[in-house]
Amino acid sequence: MKIDMHYFGTYAMARAAGVEPNSAKIIATASQYVDEAVESITVELEDGSNIVTFPTGHHMGSIKNRKDDDQRQVWAPFHFLPGGVGNTFSEKMLCQKDSKIARQMVAHHLSYANAPFGLEMIGVTAHVYADTFSHYGFSGFSSRQNRVKTESIEVEIEDPEFKKGVLDSLASFFCKDEAAFPNFRRRFLGDTAEKLSGALGHGAVATYPDLPYLWWCFDYEDNKETSGRKNPETFLEGCKALHAMFTDFLDRAPHFKDDRGGVVFESIEETINGILTTEKNTDGRIEAWKLAMRQGRITQIQNDEIPDHQEGNWTIELKSFDRGKNSEEVRRRSSYRFFQATNLHRTYVLRELLPAHGLMVI
Repeated sequence: MKIDMHYFGTYAMARAAGVEPNSAKIIATASQYVDEAVESITVELEDGSNIVTFPTGHHMGSIKNRKDDDQRQVWAPFHFLPGGVGNTFSEKMLCQKDSKIARQMVAHHLSYANAPFGLEMIGVTAHVYADTFSHYGFSGFSSRQNRVKTESIEVEIEDPEFKKGVLDSLASFFCKDEAAFPNFRRRFLGDTAEKLSGALGHGAVATYPDLPYLWWCFDYEDNKETSGRKNPETFLEGCKALHAMFTDFLDRAPHFKDDRGGVVFESIEETINGILTTEKNTDGRIEAWKLAMRQGRITQIQNDEIPDHQEGNWTIELKSFDRGKNSEEVRRRSSYRFFQATNLHRTYVLRELLPAHGLMVI
């Protein structure tokens, strides 16, 4: 999923469940920051304490993603949570929509609702959980299970010009040189996309799993059945699951509740479906979320704004601590608490949760 879901959609679902605005913003920022925290950062504080962070995200097309350690430490625990279904290791590593493993992760992380980093933890959880509703059928490891017959990909989009743009995005995902793009586009379908992505994740189908409005299908190279995808349906399931998770979160941590309360998901389901089926680029989809919130069609509160997202703010803040802040102050900042949450999440998933299902990733 992209920022329209990981930040704006997550904020909307948290507010709809009854989370008060400032807390919802922290949750949504943590969810989106999983994709933005792409570097290791070391900070030395004025009292001698140290902070060392590790990445939780990378761009799918980056050659760095092919490193085995990145796949084990980043892609598997944060973006392609293994579903544990199948007979072989590679089959069990495939992400599964709302899997038993995903639900166990959610239950475990909800137990930290009242921890100092509780909001950041539920935001990280929201990112990983939501991704199971878009990344299912693909693995966070370079694997033959991810190989797709590129020429088999078909999309259903009404607007022909917009459809052409979506089709071009499959090639442009791998070609960042605008001058070279036309020639690259012509020969792209003759190559296999997984060679360019290292058969990692859903790289062979670019960003198609992350487009909420898209109806599409494709064939795996290993002759599995054709996968027909109706993204609006699975994204709607994801929104419902997030709303339920945030409702459970508030049951454990009622001090984060908005006094005006929340709404049941069924009362906003039609509105959410309308947003998800909006055939527009990322900015257009973001505006659809903002407009629905502003009009009171999600929280039933008029002029309920979704605050804009400031990309990279937590990275900037964290680096500003170097030799300028003491640990007592820093540990109250969300930019630090986010990494408390991600370290706990990574350790739990890789050292406890996956091994309990027979998956020894590290």
